[in-house]
Amino acid sequence: MRISLSILLVLLTMLVAKAQPPSLEDFATKLAPMSSISTIQADFTMHRHIQALDFKLEFKGILAQERKRALRWEVMSPLNSISLFTPQQFRQWDEQTGKTIAIKADDMPWVAMIFNTQTKWLEGDLDALEADFNIVPKDDHTLQLEPKTTQIQALFKSITLTFSQDYLSLKTILFVEPHGDTITIVFSNVRNNQEIQEKQWKLPTD
Repeated sequence: MRISLSILLVLLTMLVAKAQPPSLEDFATKLAPMSSISTIQADFTMHRHIQALDFKLEFKGILAQERKRALRWEVMSPLNSISLFTPQQFRQWDEQTGKTIAIKADDMPWVAMIFNTQTKWLEGDLDALEADFNIVPKDDHTLQLEPKTTQIQALFKSITLTFSQDYLSLKTILFVEPHGDTITIVFSNVRNNQEIQEKQWKLPTD
């Protein structure tokens, strides 16, 4: 009986230890290989839920990022639009109007903030993210980011990042807005360190 009780206690201890999320330092170590990634390309599906209306929207598109240079989000359905972020400006082309809008980071500081933040989490740079977020590991592959700055708090209550099994890419991002609306982005067909064609950094009006 004592032997059985001892075995049970050992098993319970193992289960509890397994249930504990990793420390932030351990998580950062697992994400370290992402620092060698210079380009990212992926497909994405984005779900937006407007809580007050219980209304859901789904968008599909493609993503391309070249480190320190530019980030491209192209929504392909239900409507086509292309957004290009750089440290200097944000430009967006809309198929319905056929026009391009441009916003300089000097005029709207949130442009650089969004570019820099997206770059940090796509690269798994936790040290850089800690400047703007409290980071809480939720399980072996999931981090919850709680904004520290009023600028980001005005946009999001929290951001939850779930990484792939091999820690070489993001699997999902969940944005919770201040009033409870959510945006969930699911990535697929992720390709790291593949050449991005130069035309990806241009809009149809260029």
